[in-house]
Amino acid sequence: MKGVMRFGKKGKINPKKCVGDPTSIAPLASVAVKGSLTYEDVLVEILDHQVHRLRNKEVASVKILWRSSSVEGATWKYKQQ
Repeated sequence: MKGVMRFGKKGKINPKKCVGDPTSIAPLASVAVKGSLTYEDVLVEILDHQVHRLRNKEVASVKILWRSSSVEGATWKYKQQ
């Protein structure tokens, strides 16, 4: 086993440069931050819905557009049944 590399090379990973995307920044005027440093996000529109079929049940989910994000920032949430 001497000299055998089992899980690949070990070493330092080169640091990558972070480039910000100015279109993903939410305007501060539309976000009301409370004293406890939390905010309430408001539903704007339901963009899509789908049903995942598992072995014994079906799980419905919806894609929601929030007030403080763009269309690319929409999230999938499980639908309450």
